[in-house]
Amino acid sequence: MSRVLWMAGVLAIAAAPAVAQNEAPQGSRRQQVMERKADLLARAPSATSSKALAPTVRVNCHKGKSLQAALDNTAGPVIVEVRGLCHENVEVARDDVTLRGEDPAKDGIRGVAADPLPPAALQVRHASRVHLENLSISESPGVGIGVWWSDVYMLNCRVEANALQGLRAEAASYVDGSELTISSNGKAGIVAQHSQMFCLGCRLEANATFAAASAQSAYLALEESVVSGKNGLFALDGGHVDIDCFSYETSYPCSLTVTQRAAFAVGTGDAALFGVVSFEGSLVAGGTGYVLLYGARQRQADGPMNLVSEFATLEAVGVDPAAGISELANPTEVMGFGRLLLDSGSVLSGPLTCEGGGDAYLEPGVTVAPGQVTGCVHIP
Repeated sequence: MSRVLWMAGVLAIAAAPAVAQNEAPQGSRRQQVMERKADLLARAPSATSSKALAPTVRVNCHKGKSLQAALDNTAGPVIVEVRGLCHENVEVARDDVTLRGEDPAKDGIRGVAADPLPPAALQVRHASRVHLENLSISESPGVGIGVWWSDVYMLNCRVEANALQGLRAEAASYVDGSELTISSNGKAGIVAQHSQMFCLGCRLEANATFAAASAQSAYLALEESVVSGKNGLFALDGGHVDIDCFSYETSYPCSLTVTQRAAFAVGTGDAALFGVVSFEGSLVAGGTGYVLLYGARQRQADGPMNLVSEFATLEAVGVDPAAGISELANPTEVMGFGRLLLDSGSVLSGPLTCEGGGDAYLEPGVTVAPGQVTGCVHIP
């Protein structure tokens, strides 16, 4: 997938001025987030594979054939055409493998119980240029798809109803997905650790904990995607996660509508919402975490409270006309030396309270209704 448009805009975002009034101590964190994204996009591995030279093997799961047996009985590059649902756990541990169905509603892998429990219904380990197309990976007693030390490219796949995470990438892996549906999994929909993952035109729905979680210096980006359910984005331990609704010229829908936390960042994690014109759910930053709104508008005046605490930062930026303004509508509390930063392209439409060393900084031009702000030293 092309990410030229994103890279063209990243440096402009990074160079945007920090909130200036009263020398608000920010700008550098935002710049670090955006420059890191530009660097990772520039160094993304190529999806080029040896498909043209690969033999094709057909596995008819309706007739009890085994996808794992087909892989074990071939060597080198291979394209495996999957028909029906194979009830088995499968491992891919070599380069240039394509698993391809016709319809993800009918073709794919249904995980099975085993002792010991396998790491995932579909494991990819120490493999490059693995392609998964038009497949369903569902009902695993553990993780749906697990990726370790590998690069995987996914198109039009459904990862649903797995007992733990839907899709998990660890150990310096790279996952590039398009048009994925990741739904109704027993824990998070997507988890990335020490890895990079991008998902374009994806749908993350009704996952039991968070839709997408990034930890241990991982990078996870949902591009032109739809997120719904209980919780949205979760970043911790130096991980980054974002949803981006304006940097790509596509026809994919893009939205974030959850009942609890839209974005939650802790332990030096970064969570960002780009161009989400109307989102629901609260924003939580704690333990030096950082949440960034860039042209993202919270529209739930009676929704759950936004909370900034423990030296964390919540920043709202609206410097790009294409992205629009940023808005905080839910009640917001800043405490424990947390800080809220609002630039002139943002709106504070909900009540704001500062206590316990928490504070807020506003650029000139940010409108605040009389009586709306309590206890914030740097707001008149």
